[in-house]
Amino acid sequence: MILVKKDFINDNVKLYLMPVVITRAKDDSQSFAELLVKASVKAEDLFYFPCLDFVNPDDDFNALDDAIRKNQEFDWLVFLSKRAADSFFSRVLDLGGHFFHLAQHLKIAVVGPATREFIENDVNFPVDFCPNEFNSDSFAKEFKLNCTDDTNYLNPLKLLLPRTSIADSKLIEDLEESKKIEVVQVDAYKTVKPTISDDLIGKFKDLLVEMKAENQFLKLSFTSSQCVRNFFETINSNFDLKEFIANIEFYSIGPKVTATLGEEIYKIISEPDFKLTIFQSEEATLGSLAEKIVNRQAFKE
Repeated sequence: MILVKKDFINDNVKLYLMPVVITRAKDDSQSFAELLVKASVKAEDLFYFPCLDFVNPDDDFNALDDAIRKNQEFDWLVFLSKRAADSFFSRVLDLGGHFFHLAQHLKIAVVGPATREFIENDVNFPVDFCPNEFNSDSFAKEFKLNCTDDTNYLNPLKLLLPRTSIADSKLIEDLEESKKIEVVQVDAYKTVKPTISDDLIGKFKDLLVEMKAENQFLKLSFTSSQCVRNFFETINSNFDLKEFIANIEFYSIGPKVTATLGEEIYKIISEPDFKLTIFQSEEATLGSLAEKIVNRQAFKE
């Protein structure tokens, strides 16, 4: 059984803040680290254990470049992450164009506030749609409700969706289910599992040993399902995490990540009466996740 905790306890008592593990590279986690430090986590208590790396897509941007050249054929650009938006607009410039060369009728939809802020402030384009809840399920539901009408049965909206090459097809299926939308997905980047040094794995294990000896908890944070899978694949091939599971608090940015965490943890925990608690942020944002980590008191039920 998985207990998903979305509430937190805060009685204004200053507590010892345990080490926080960020499962992304340091250079890729600056905004998250800043949020944690601002919320009273010490910078020296942040431990970086990168489980995700980003490389060019296998087709070396061919499909994305082709879609950019034909951007006038689309009605909407849809970005699920800042990285996808950055990749798209960077390719526009790399192809020798400028942002104002994009079709005037193009509208932009995003899933979360970080992507919206990047497009509005860095790219200087308006964002036309962002859901009230920052996840792909809410995006599909709210977009169909607010951005389509009956005329789209005859003239479906055409959406361009640049994103990671390993993304699942559920969002596209949810959007196209109404028959009012056609989605063209192109690879904007590729996520891969980085090579983690034996030294870093050893330091991570030492940290777990220390937490177990002091009866403290290591706060382990995840922002994507792929991070979760890569983490467990790396750890399981080096040592038995089960020995330390009682001294780890798992933090998730959203329901899909929570579900993946549950799947991976129950692969190594076989006891039928084991109860897993995962602390899930109120919203699928780094700010909400940081708030959850800081305000969660160190105790187990």
